[in-house]
Amino acid sequence: MRWCTYEFGRWQNDGPTGGKQGQTVALRVAEKRASFFNCTIEGGQGVLYDEMGTHYFRNCTINGGVDAIFGFGRSFYDDCRIDLQARPRRAHGASDTGGADDKVYLGRAWEDSSFVAYTYSKIANEIVPIGYDDHGNIQKPPQGLST
Repeated sequence: MRWCTYEFGRWQNDGPTGGKQGQTVALRVAEKRASFFNCTIEGGQGVLYDEMGTHYFRNCTINGGVDAIFGFGRSFYDDCRIDLQARPRRAHGASDTGGADDKVYLGRAWEDSSFVAYTYSKIANEIVPIGYDDHGNIQKPPQGLST
């Protein structure tokens, strides 16, 4: 069983984010098995594309906006700091992609296979209490676990 390991890496995307600009992915992880130690991942919307595989993040900082971490990967974030950027206020007549200006979700379901687990976590006041959003999928909302 092969693991790719990254230490002290830094991935950053300073491109425009949100609305018509879309995502600013700084890191896409599609390795079957990968681990990240003491790394920094920075960008805006969709900064970490955890596409597929099993991944372990330890002592990493992830700084992003809406949907900061997304994808189908099965990942464990151990002693990581996840900072969510405040959404900029909209100009008059600008479109919105949804969500409140002062509250954020920890996750949103894009498919019916979504699963979210939060254990032994301190949740900031800026997080919507339910933690995740079903993204309008009323047929099968995401499964969740929090302790």
